[in-house]
Amino acid sequence: MRSTKLIVPLALILSAFSLSGEEKEKENFEELCGYKDVTVLKVKANEIRIMHESGVAALRFVQLSPEMRAHFGMTLEGAVTETLNEIEEVLKKEAARRRKALLESEGVKLHGNVFSVSSVGVLLDDVSFSSLKKEQVKRRRVVKFGGPTGLHPDRPYQYRSWIDTEWVYKWKTHKGLVFVHCDTKGIAKNEFIKRTVYPYPLPFTYVTVGGGKNSVKAFTTDGEEFLDLIIPEE
Repeated sequence: MRSTKLIVPLALILSAFSLSGEEKEKENFEELCGYKDVTVLKVKANEIRIMHESGVAALRFVQLSPEMRAHFGMTLEGAVTETLNEIEEVLKKEAARRRKALLESEGVKLHGNVFSVSSVGVLLDDVSFSSLKKEQVKRRRVVKFGGPTGLHPDRPYQYRSWIDTEWVYKWKTHKGLVFVHCDTKGIAKNEFIKRTVYPYPLPFTYVTVGGGKNSVKAFTTDGEEFLDLIIPEE
């Protein structure tokens, strides 16, 4: 006796082209690509997402029969285009993740006194640097109590100590001048400034009072400029 239990009834295939995309996303199948009790959740150009008796799954274009591809309106050209778009989106997200990670790892907090101001930035002295993230520091705390009193003049002091943990910025002093490429609007000589800065790949060269030239380490406050300078164009 010929079985009447088909994976996809022929009548359903013949009527597929009359179904809207929304209707196809609500279709139910007794069996589809080895999965039972299937409900179509989403139809894309390169895959369909389904719910089945054991959970959820994604059926890629290559897993579907030619009949099922036609049923869902899927074409090879559309599948390739969608897949390329997905790859491009993944690459964009990865690039954004890398850029963010670089800013977090290479950026530093800077405090300094303005030595001179130019059109492209400021020359600083008395500079201190710290990482952007606080660091864990363990400190020993000691409390003194007891000791001599009127009734017990010889009683010694007692001490209680413990290890306390706190998160702090660790500042390091820089000897010499540094230059910061930044917007100098409103900045005056001898002003104390605080900025988040990123390494500039080239040193800054300036003319000294005696007419000579001196080069110092340079930074920029523009994170995007820093990234564009160190990340090659893809």
